[in-house]
Amino acid sequence: RPRRRARPHPQVKELRNMHPRPQPSRAMSAKIRNFRRYRLQTRLNTPTGLNLGDLPAYQGGRPGLKQPSSYVGQVFHFMRGEEQVAKITLTAGVNLYIIEPAADDAEALASEEYRRVKEEAEFMPKYQRETGAPWLAYYKREKPILNMWPAEFL
Repeated sequence: RPRRRARPHPQVKELRNMHPRPQPSRAMSAKIRNFRRYRLQTRLNTPTGLNLGDLPAYQGGRPGLKQPSSYVGQVFHFMRGEEQVAKITLTAGVNLYIIEPAADDAEALASEEYRRVKEEAEFMPKYQRETGAPWLAYYKREKPILNMWPAEFL
């Protein structure tokens, strides 16, 4: 026997387009690497906007790192005092942003870590084209392993 569809209450009217179509998400995650030898204040939207704290300096062969969760179109200003060192606008499909070393910083420009980050910047768009998803994990990570233990230890 066929099921009867429930009828709405006679005084309740459903409006067409009552449920708007979902919009694509603008949410994104970004990786920001600082190769300058000084800390940078992170400001939101304008150079005098909300202070989001410091982006650590490049030291010991390691760049400063910040990984904010944000949205497409968000603007970050990286300041050293009153000087704006870099401005980044988050763009769909771009998840790695590099604050380049100073032009006269030969050590940072020649470092293995700088070369690796530039290699990662080339890898990320290829990965996104091939899979349709951004690469957010640690670049060149080892393959995952699952250790198997004998059952008598359980």
